[in-house]
Amino acid sequence: MLFRRQRENKEMRTQLNNLLKTMKKQKIKTLLVLIALVLLSIVLIWAIWADRSPFWTGFGRRPIDLNEQPTKTLWDWMEILIVPAVLGIGLYILNQSARASEREIAEKNRAEDEAIAEDNRNQATLEAYFDRMTELILDEDILIFNESENDDRKKLVRTIGITRTITVLRILDAVRVKAVFEFIEDAGLKEIISFKGANLRGVNWAESFLFDTNLAGVRLRNANLQRIHLTGSNLQRAGMRYVNLQDARLKRTSLQRADLRHANLKGAVLRGADLQDTNFEHANLAGADLSGVQNFTDKQLMAAETLASAIMPDGTKYEVWIEKRP
Repeated sequence: MLFRRQRENKEMRTQLNNLLKTMKKQKIKTLLVLIALVLLSIVLIWAIWADRSPFWTGFGRRPIDLNEQPTKTLWDWMEILIVPAVLGIGLYILNQSARASEREIAEKNRAEDEAIAEDNRNQATLEAYFDRMTELILDEDILIFNESENDDRKKLVRTIGITRTITVLRILDAVRVKAVFEFIEDAGLKEIISFKGANLRGVNWAESFLFDTNLAGVRLRNANLQRIHLTGSNLQRAGMRYVNLQDARLKRTSLQRADLRHANLKGAVLRGADLQDTNFEHANLAGADLSGVQNFTDKQLMAAETLASAIMPDGTKYEVWIEKRP
């Protein structure tokens, strides 16, 4: 306890000393700036009211005395120093510009290196997932598993497969997420890998293509699914509050009892979707295409925050549709 207090006191003294040093440096800088401004102001006053300026400044007219050796005035010194000053300022500007360019290039290279490293990590993660899932399929015969299976080991292996799948779906980019779902489809795991209750909150699957995907019961709160293609997919009972589905393709999707409260569905295409008991409270459906949707109620759609310019189930714009309502 005593040692910790001594260490804390030492850290506080160090922080105080650093603060005092910083304040001292700032005061010196401020003082120098003020002195420079005062001197510049005086010179400007002498230049503007040259006739009233002292002779030694050289701004005003000076009587000529042939017997007197002319001395250099302030103006003479300024003429001597102005060229080096301009050159110095020019070099400083060029130097700063070069440094800025170097920093920009360095930042761009660093961003590219980070993107390459991230891409490599994602690829390694995907390949490791494929390898481990292939081992489960070959070694444990996961293909015969089902909900009624009584073998505890088989249930455990099935759970491991589901957990691994959910884990990689949370960290992979949109392109590789598609590869995971394709693997599940091609390996015959579509009925085995269940996402019911899976926590995929905040995932970024923007612009991915996940046609006919079973995401029933999945939790996708705050997920970025902008411009995603989910045509024919199953999103029954999916938790999708605050999800970004702007310009998403949700044609013929099953959204029965899906929670889309506060979701952004601006410009989304939901043609032919099943909206039975879908919750659109405070959702943004501006410009959405709702033509041909099934199992909906007017009250259900009117719960949305906005339907401006949306194409309603009968094919008319919202502004026309609302006028027809009793």
